[in-house]
Formats: sequence, structure tokens, C-alpha cells
Amino acid sequence: MSLAVLLVALLCASVVSPTARADDTPEVRTSVRTVPARQGIITQPVRAYGIVAADGASVTTLSVPYAAHLVRWRVARGQAVTRGAPLFDVMADPAAVLAAQQARSALDVAQRELARTRALYDGHLATASQLDAASKALEDARQADVAQRLLGLRPGSITVNAPFNGVVLQMSAAQGDALQPGAAVMQLSRGGTQAGNTGNLELSVEPSDVRSLHVGDAVTVRTLAAQSDARPTEGHIVNVGAAIDSQTQQVTVMATLATTGTDLLPGSHVVADILPSGTLHWIVPRSSVLNDENGAFLFQVDPHRKAHRVAVVVRVERDASYGIDGPLTASWPVISTGNYELQDGGSVKPEAVR
Repeated sequence: MSLAVLLVALLCASVVSPTARADDTPEVRTSVRTVPARQGIITQPVRAYGIVAADGASVTTLSVPYAAHLVRWRVARGQAVTRGAPLFDVMADPAAVLAAQQARSALDVAQRELARTRALYDGHLATASQLDAASKALEDARQADVAQRLLGLRPGSITVNAPFNGVVLQMSAAQGDALQPGAAVMQLSRGGTQAGNTGNLELSVEPSDVRSLHVGDAVTVRTLAAQSDARPTEGHIVNVGAAIDSQTQQVTVMATLATTGTDLLPGSHVVADILPSGTLHWIVPRSSVLNDENGAFLFQVDPHRKAHRVAVVVRVERDASYGIDGPLTASWPVISTGNYELQDGGSVKPEAVR
């Protein structure tokens, strides 16, 4: 009997003891780092390349209002000029000079004819209608002479001066060319890089990126010039193109920016980052989003320190963050590191975020 009791006791010990040791084994928790789940406005910058041109409101086309010949250029393309500086010399066409002289001669004749007709009228030798006709002829001759004087016609070489401080953008004729009345001779941009100048920025944007751009979106511009350490210049979009350029296969977006104190001269090639108007998304670190055959997902930690898998859709990529959509729980933190070996429902040990 004693031996049987001893065997039963040993058998019970062998059965109970492993269970007791299993219950005493501590639960394994994966060390992770977390960040708070937060929503905010996030945008994905659009990279574009383009060129700085003179603002259309600051460009003036200079021309000669009469037929002439370009005698001499006094400036070169890209040169900065001050108000009153000589730009070019022209010589009026002889026929235009003759027309101006004839207008002055016709005025003198009309003045003498009116005086003679008035004297005859006072002596009752001319009618009132004749006096009126002479007065009208004088007025017509005076108007013609004024028009010719406004053209600035005179024999010999005439120098055209700069009407304001600016930069020579374009020279449309060569020395010796015959100039038609009103034909463009040159383009002058007001102000250059002086205070108050603005520049039109012509950017080429991929058609797929245009739908996210709107008038007023911020633009940060940097020059592509080698060894340039100038600070980026800020601007904003003023027009978004609605057609694809047949040559570049891109859409032209126009922006305006202040060039005061910068090296963004007209003609500068630049790279621009356009910041579209943002939308509301969950903002998480890139490292928190994983992918498998079922798509993108991340893990959140519940109050019991259990990892919960949440399917997400990446909407925006910006720097080290993603803007995502998905059924996240706002009060549960998001696992940012240590998530590669996790399983849904696994125990975790969150570490403090530094």
C-alpha cells in the first residue's frame, strides 16, 4: 500500500509540474517605437523646370512711328540701361521728311490765305462762306502739322533714348535695315532686378500633375546656374495651362515671383517646387507603412499592448512622411519602427519616442 501511494504521488508531480512551469513563463513582447496617430493637411510637391521671362506688364516694345533706316545700335542684348540713355540712331526716310516739310508749308499758306480772305471780307469783297472755307483750311493744315511734329521728324540722324531704367530683352532689327512705321525695333524690360520688379515664370509640368495645381499655389524657385548659392525665391501660380504643348508634351504653368535682390535675371533656367493646396489625411512616418500581397498596411497598439493591422492607402508622399487614408483609431499610437516581424494581435513593448 505504501509503495502504491508513493507511485501515485510521483505520477501526479510529473503531470502537474510542467503545467506550473508553463504558466510561469513570461509572455514575449516585441520592442517597438510608436508615434501618435494624427490627421493634418499634407501636400505632395510637384517638381517642374522652366525659365524666367520678363513680366508682360513691365515689357515695352519700342518702335519708330515713321519710315526710317536704322543707322546704329547703342546697346547690346541683355544690357542694363538707365532712363535717357541712348538706345539706337535712326534716319527718317526722305519721303517722310518731305511730308513733314509740306505740312509746315501748307500751314503757312493757309494762314496767309485766311488773312487775305478776312481782309477781302472786311471790304465786302468776299463772302462769309469763303471766309469759313479759309478758316477750315487753316485748321486742317494746323492739325496736319501737329501730327507731323508729334512724329518727331527732322532731317539727319535721330537718337532714340530709353524711357525708363530697364534691360534690353530683344533687338528686332540690324544696322542698316529699313524700318516700317510702327514696326518693333527692340523690347525693353522695366527695372531689371531692381526693387519692385516681378518676373513671369514659365514652368513645364507633367500632365498627370496638373490636376492638383491651382491658381495661388506656392512656388519655391532655385536657379540651375552652376555654383549658385542664392536662397530660393518664393512665388505663386497665376495661370495653369489647359493644353499640352505639342513639342514638349508638357503643360505650361505660369507663376509670378519677386526677383528683388536675387540672381534670377530674365532668361535664367530654374527648378521649381510647387506646393499644391493640401487635403486632410493621416500623417505617418514612411517607416510605419509596410506592403505585402494584400497591399499597404500599418500596425496600431491598443490599450492592452497588442498590435492591430490596419489596411491603408498612400495618398501623398512628402519628405519622410506619408499622407494616408484608412480606418485608423485616433487614440491608438502607430508603430513606426520594429514592425517588420509583427503579426496581427502580437504583443508589443512600446519604447519612448525621442
